[in-house]
Amino acid sequence: MRDSTFTELYRNEFVRKDDPKIEFRGRLDSTIASAAYCSSLFLAEKNIEFSEYVAQVTKALMEVMRADIVGGVPRIANIMGEDMDKLHEMSHNPQKYFKKGHFVPAPDSGVALAYLNVLRTHVRECERAYIRVNADLEAMSEVFVSISLALNRISSAVYVLMCKYASENGI
Repeated sequence: MRDSTFTELYRNEFVRKDDPKIEFRGRLDSTIASAAYCSSLFLAEKNIEFSEYVAQVTKALMEVMRADIVGGVPRIANIMGEDMDKLHEMSHNPQKYFKKGHFVPAPDSGVALAYLNVLRTHVRECERAYIRVNADLEAMSEVFVSISLALNRISSAVYVLMCKYASENGI
């Protein structure tokens, strides 16, 4: 019998709770919670549209968690009606899509926008943690590439949400 310092990594594979792969999952779990919280901030502002967009981010992060647990490829079709590659392109050229260049929210930009930025940084931390703890995987394995790419694109999607919100609200 295992003690409470162990948890199941994969089916019938147990590791200590401080194993780097469990730490990655914990970071991803925290990021999912941050996304749900961010969605609720928009809902509190009665901004249903952005609450739903962030809920789509939450679902995408949960899909990454599923893919990591089963060792599969995440299935993320789109966020805000845009495919993930388009969101990546938009994040690199916000001036073209939102008439606003790259920015960081100011304190007077509002709580929801500020928290979107926090969420973006959490997603980026997950991406780096995933790459770091899976360094032993073959760099070109389909699962490794697809999960790290999904996290990268989700980060782009959150930045695009920030740009869209700032643009629509004159920030």
